[in-house]
Amino acid sequence: MSNPASSSANLPPLGTASKTAYPAGRMGAVTWASADGNMVFFFGGMSDSGSMADMWAITCDVGEQQNTTDPTGCVSCGPVSYGASAGGTCAQCPLGTEPNANRTSCVTCPTGSIRNSSMTSCLPCDNGTFSGMNRTHCIRFKSWGWIGGSVGGNPVGNYSFPGTFDPSASPSGRYASAFAQDKSGTVWMFGGASGGTTHQLSDLWAWNGVNWRLVSGASALDTPSLLGTDSPWPGATASAVAWPSADGGFQMFGGQAYSAVDYGAACVFFSVGAIDCLARN
Repeated sequence: MSNPASSSANLPPLGTASKTAYPAGRMGAVTWASADGNMVFFFGGMSDSGSMADMWAITCDVGEQQNTTDPTGCVSCGPVSYGASAGGTCAQCPLGTEPNANRTSCVTCPTGSIRNSSMTSCLPCDNGTFSGMNRTHCIRFKSWGWIGGSVGGNPVGNYSFPGTFDPSASPSGRYASAFAQDKSGTVWMFGGASGGTTHQLSDLWAWNGVNWRLVSGASALDTPSLLGTDSPWPGATASAVAWPSADGGFQMFGGQAYSAVDYGAACVFFSVGAIDCLARN
Protein backbone atom coordinates (compact mmCIF):
# COMPACT_ATOMS: atom_id res chain seq x y z
CA MET A 1 0.00 0.00 0.00
CA SER A 2 1.17 3.52 -0.78
CA ASN A 3 0.51 6.69 1.16
CA PRO A 4 -2.38 8.86 -0.10
CA ALA A 5 -1.30 11.53 -2.52
CA SER A 6 -3.72 14.26 -1.42
CA SER A 7 -2.22 16.93 0.80
CA SER A 8 -5.61 17.23 2.53
CA ALA A 9 -5.08 13.90 4.34
CA ASN A 10 -3.80 13.88 7.90
CA LEU A 11 -1.66 10.74 8.14
CA PRO A 12 -1.04 8.76 11.34
CA PRO A 13 2.03 6.50 11.53
CA LEU A 14 1.53 3.58 9.18
CA GLY A 15 -0.28 0.70 10.88
CA THR A 16 -1.74 2.82 13.69
CA ALA A 17 -4.92 4.73 14.35
CA SER A 18 -5.22 8.28 15.66
CA LYS A 19 -8.10 10.48 16.69
CA THR A 20 -6.65 13.33 14.58
CA ALA A 21 -6.06 11.26 11.41
CA TYR A 22 -8.31 11.31 8.32
CA PRO A 23 -7.98 10.36 4.64
CA ALA A 24 -8.18 12.70 1.67
CA GLY A 25 -11.60 13.31 0.19
CA ARG A 26 -12.54 11.07 -2.71
CA MET A 27 -15.29 9.21 -4.50
CA GLY A 28 -15.73 5.67 -5.75
CA ALA A 29 -13.76 3.96 -2.94
CA VAL A 30 -14.38 0.29 -2.15
CA THR A 31 -15.67 -0.25 1.41
CA TRP A 32 -16.40 -3.26 3.60
CA ALA A 33 -16.63 -4.26 7.30
CA SER A 34 -14.67 -6.85 9.25
CA ALA A 35 -16.42 -10.07 10.17
CA ASP A 36 -16.84 -8.99 13.80
CA GLY A 37 -18.05 -5.55 12.81
CA ASN A 38 -15.31 -3.80 14.80
CA MET A 39 -13.61 -2.23 11.76
CA VAL A 40 -14.73 -0.58 8.51
CA PHE A 41 -12.23 -0.57 5.62
CA PHE A 42 -12.02 1.33 2.38
CA PHE A 43 -9.55 1.29 -0.50
CA GLY A 44 -8.69 3.60 -3.37
CA GLY A 45 -11.16 5.92 -5.08
CA MET A 46 -10.74 9.14 -7.07
CA SER A 47 -9.48 12.30 -5.36
CA ASP A 48 -8.38 15.71 -6.68
CA SER A 49 -4.92 14.19 -7.15
CA GLY A 50 -6.09 11.26 -9.25
CA SER A 51 -6.87 7.61 -8.61
CA MET A 52 -5.79 6.42 -5.14
CA ALA A 53 -4.33 3.16 -3.81
CA ASP A 54 -4.36 3.88 -0.07
CA MET A 55 -6.20 1.71 2.41
CA TRP A 56 -7.84 3.02 5.58
CA ALA A 57 -9.79 1.56 8.49
CA ILE A 58 -12.19 3.13 10.92
CA THR A 59 -11.34 1.47 14.20
CA CYS A 60 -10.65 1.99 17.87
CA ASP A 61 -7.22 3.32 18.79
CA VAL A 62 -4.63 1.43 20.84
CA GLY A 63 -5.65 1.49 24.50
CA GLU A 64 -9.33 1.31 23.50
CA GLN A 65 -11.95 -1.19 22.49
CA GLN A 66 -15.37 -1.01 20.88
CA ASN A 67 -18.16 0.13 23.15
CA THR A 68 -20.32 -2.92 23.82
CA THR A 69 -23.50 -0.86 24.28
CA ASP A 70 -22.88 1.45 21.30
CA PRO A 71 -20.78 -0.24 18.57
CA THR A 72 -20.33 3.08 16.77
CA GLY A 73 -17.99 4.34 19.49
CA CYS A 74 -14.90 3.33 21.44
CA VAL A 75 -14.13 3.30 25.14
CA SER A 76 -10.79 3.36 26.94
CA CYS A 77 -9.53 0.13 28.44
CA GLY A 78 -10.48 -0.35 32.09
CA PRO A 79 -8.32 0.51 35.11
CA VAL A 80 -6.26 -2.70 34.91
CA SER A 81 -6.59 -3.38 31.15
CA TYR A 82 -4.64 -2.46 28.06
CA GLY A 83 -5.06 -2.58 24.29
CA ALA A 84 -1.87 -3.33 22.41
CA SER A 85 -3.13 -2.79 18.86
CA ALA A 86 -5.67 -0.68 17.00
CA GLY A 87 -8.97 -2.49 16.48
CA GLY A 88 -8.20 -5.05 19.15
CA THR A 89 -9.82 -5.74 22.47
CA CYS A 90 -8.62 -4.87 25.95
CA ALA A 91 -6.87 -7.50 28.06
CA GLN A 92 -6.23 -7.64 31.79
CA CYS A 93 -2.77 -6.72 32.98
CA PRO A 94 -1.16 -9.53 35.02
CA LEU A 95 -1.07 -9.11 38.80
CA GLY A 96 1.94 -7.11 39.90
CA THR A 97 1.63 -4.80 36.88
CA GLU A 98 -0.57 -1.92 35.75
CA PRO A 99 -1.33 -0.23 32.40
CA ASN A 100 0.96 2.52 31.21
CA ALA A 101 -0.41 6.05 30.76
CA ASN A 102 -1.80 5.30 27.26
CA ARG A 103 -3.09 1.84 28.23
CA THR A 104 -1.12 0.28 25.38
CA SER A 105 0.97 -2.10 27.51
CA CYS A 106 1.50 -3.25 31.09
CA VAL A 107 4.40 -2.15 33.27
CA THR A 108 5.69 -3.77 36.46
CA CYS A 109 4.75 -2.04 39.68
CA PRO A 110 7.60 0.15 40.95
CA THR A 111 9.84 -1.16 43.70
CA GLY A 112 7.98 -0.87 46.99
CA SER A 113 4.55 -1.10 45.33
CA ILE A 114 2.18 -3.99 44.59
CA ARG A 115 -1.07 -4.79 42.78
CA ASN A 116 -3.11 -7.84 43.72
CA SER A 117 -6.58 -8.98 42.64
CA SER A 118 -8.32 -6.40 44.85
CA MET A 119 -6.43 -3.40 43.44
CA THR A 120 -6.99 -1.27 40.33
CA SER A 121 -3.48 0.25 40.38
CA CYS A 122 -0.11 -0.24 41.99
CA LEU A 123 -0.11 0.96 45.60
CA PRO A 124 2.89 1.50 47.90
CA CYS A 125 3.58 -0.94 50.72
CA ASP A 126 3.29 0.20 54.33
CA ASN A 127 6.41 1.19 56.25
CA GLY A 128 8.34 -1.83 57.45
CA THR A 129 7.31 -3.98 54.47
CA PHE A 130 8.62 -4.39 50.94
CA SER A 131 7.29 -5.66 47.62
CA GLY A 132 8.18 -9.23 46.74
CA MET A 133 9.54 -10.42 43.41
CA ASN A 134 6.05 -10.80 41.90
CA ARG A 135 4.88 -7.37 43.17
CA THR A 136 1.62 -8.92 44.41
CA HIS A 137 2.11 -8.84 48.21
CA CYS A 138 3.86 -6.64 50.72
CA ILE A 139 6.29 -8.75 52.72
CA ARG A 140 7.61 -8.23 56.22
CA PHE A 141 10.89 -9.76 57.31
CA LYS A 142 10.48 -12.63 59.75
CA SER A 143 11.72 -12.01 63.29
CA TRP A 144 14.02 -14.01 65.51
CA GLY A 145 12.41 -15.70 68.51
CA TRP A 146 14.07 -17.38 71.48
CA ILE A 147 12.20 -20.71 71.80
CA GLY A 148 14.28 -22.60 74.36
CA GLY A 149 17.65 -23.52 75.77
CA SER A 150 20.13 -21.47 77.75
CA VAL A 151 21.69 -18.37 76.23
CA GLY A 152 24.65 -18.48 78.62
CA GLY A 153 28.03 -19.86 77.61
CA ASN A 154 28.75 -23.61 77.92
CA PRO A 155 25.46 -24.79 79.53
CA VAL A 156 25.50 -28.34 80.96
CA GLY A 157 22.14 -29.40 79.48
CA ASN A 158 19.46 -31.59 81.05
CA TYR A 159 19.91 -35.35 80.63
CA SER A 160 17.21 -36.33 83.15
CA PHE A 161 14.57 -37.53 80.66
CA PRO A 162 16.16 -40.22 78.43
CA GLY A 163 13.92 -41.72 75.76
CA THR A 164 11.19 -39.07 76.08
CA PHE A 165 10.46 -35.83 74.28
CA ASP A 166 10.24 -33.49 77.24
CA PRO A 167 10.12 -29.68 77.50
CA SER A 168 12.81 -29.79 80.19
CA ALA A 169 15.25 -31.93 78.19
CA SER A 170 18.08 -30.05 76.48
CA PRO A 171 21.51 -30.87 75.07
CA SER A 172 24.61 -29.34 76.56
CA GLY A 173 26.42 -26.53 74.75
CA ARG A 174 28.37 -27.74 71.71
CA TYR A 175 29.45 -27.06 68.15
CA ALA A 176 30.37 -29.12 65.06
CA SER A 177 27.70 -31.77 65.76
CA ALA A 178 26.56 -34.25 63.13
CA PHE A 179 22.90 -33.63 62.30
CA ALA A 180 20.29 -34.65 59.74
CA GLN A 181 16.52 -34.21 59.28
CA ASP A 182 14.55 -37.33 58.38
CA LYS A 183 11.44 -37.55 56.19
CA SER A 184 9.11 -37.09 59.18
CA GLY A 185 10.76 -33.78 60.06
CA THR A 186 12.64 -35.10 63.12
CA VAL A 187 16.11 -33.61 63.50
CA TRP A 188 18.83 -35.98 64.75
CA MET A 189 22.01 -34.65 66.38
CA PHE A 190 25.06 -36.65 67.45
CA GLY A 191 28.06 -35.54 69.47
CA GLY A 192 30.06 -32.46 68.62
CA ALA A 193 32.75 -30.54 70.45
CA SER A 194 31.99 -29.26 73.93
CA GLY A 195 31.70 -25.49 74.06
CA GLY A 196 34.90 -23.75 75.07
CA THR A 197 37.00 -26.94 74.91
CA THR A 198 38.51 -29.32 72.38
CA HIS A 199 36.76 -32.33 73.96
CA GLN A 200 34.09 -34.30 72.13
CA LEU A 201 30.65 -35.69 72.99
CA SER A 202 28.97 -38.98 72.04
CA ASP A 203 25.32 -38.38 72.90
CA LEU A 204 22.43 -38.73 70.42
CA TRP A 205 19.49 -36.32 70.52
CA ALA A 206 16.27 -35.96 68.51
CA TRP A 207 14.14 -32.81 68.06
CA ASN A 208 10.48 -33.24 67.02
CA GLY A 209 9.82 -29.58 66.33
CA VAL A 210 8.71 -28.90 69.92
CA ASN A 211 10.96 -30.72 72.40
CA TRP A 212 14.29 -32.53 72.65
CA ARG A 213 14.66 -36.23 73.42
CA LEU A 214 17.86 -37.88 74.67
CA VAL A 215 17.99 -41.05 72.57
CA SER A 216 21.21 -42.45 74.02
CA GLY A 217 24.49 -41.40 75.57
CA ALA A 218 25.40 -39.11 78.43
CA SER A 219 27.08 -35.80 79.11
CA ALA A 220 30.50 -37.41 79.63
CA LEU A 221 33.30 -36.14 77.40
CA ASP A 222 35.80 -38.07 75.30
CA THR A 223 34.16 -41.47 75.69
CA PRO A 224 35.73 -44.33 73.68
CA SER A 225 33.73 -46.22 71.10
CA LEU A 226 32.08 -49.59 71.47
CA LEU A 227 32.64 -50.59 67.86
CA GLY A 228 32.99 -54.33 67.32
CA THR A 229 30.88 -55.19 70.35
CA ASP A 230 27.33 -56.56 70.65
CA SER A 231 26.17 -53.02 71.48
CA PRO A 232 28.12 -50.86 69.05
CA TRP A 233 28.25 -47.14 69.68
CA PRO A 234 30.53 -44.54 68.14
CA GLY A 235 32.96 -42.78 70.39
CA ALA A 236 33.05 -39.05 71.03
CA THR A 237 33.10 -37.37 67.63
CA ALA A 238 32.87 -33.86 66.15
CA SER A 239 32.51 -32.61 62.56
CA ALA A 240 31.14 -35.89 61.19
CA VAL A 241 29.06 -35.92 58.00
CA ALA A 242 25.42 -37.03 58.42
CA TRP A 243 22.42 -37.56 56.15
CA PRO A 244 18.88 -39.01 56.57
CA SER A 245 18.33 -42.72 55.90
CA ALA A 246 15.35 -44.36 54.23
CA ASP A 247 13.89 -45.89 57.41
CA GLY A 248 13.55 -42.55 59.16
CA GLY A 249 16.83 -42.44 61.06
CA PHE A 250 20.15 -41.09 59.80
CA GLN A 251 23.63 -42.16 58.83
CA MET A 252 26.97 -40.70 59.89
CA PHE A 253 30.52 -41.01 58.61
CA GLY A 254 33.94 -39.94 59.78
CA GLY A 255 34.64 -36.75 61.69
CA GLN A 256 37.20 -35.80 64.30
CA ALA A 257 37.03 -38.65 66.81
CA TYR A 258 38.53 -38.71 70.29
CA SER A 259 39.75 -42.26 69.72
CA ALA A 260 41.92 -42.95 66.67
CA VAL A 261 40.07 -46.20 66.00
CA ASP A 262 36.90 -44.23 65.28
CA TYR A 263 38.32 -42.25 62.38
CA GLY A 264 36.45 -43.33 59.26
CA ALA A 265 33.71 -45.13 61.20
CA ALA A 266 30.36 -45.38 59.42
CA CYS A 267 27.22 -45.69 61.53
CA VAL A 268 23.51 -46.07 60.83
CA PHE A 269 21.13 -44.79 63.51
CA PHE A 270 17.71 -46.37 63.08
CA SER A 271 14.53 -44.53 64.03
CA VAL A 272 13.66 -47.26 66.57
CA GLY A 273 16.84 -46.48 68.50
CA ALA A 274 19.08 -49.31 67.22
CA ILE A 275 22.49 -48.60 65.72
CA ASP A 276 24.91 -50.39 63.45
CA CYS A 277 28.50 -49.24 62.98
CA LEU A 278 31.41 -50.30 60.84
CA ALA A 279 34.94 -49.16 61.67
CA ARG A 280 37.04 -48.15 58.65
CA ASN A 281 40.44 -46.88 59.61
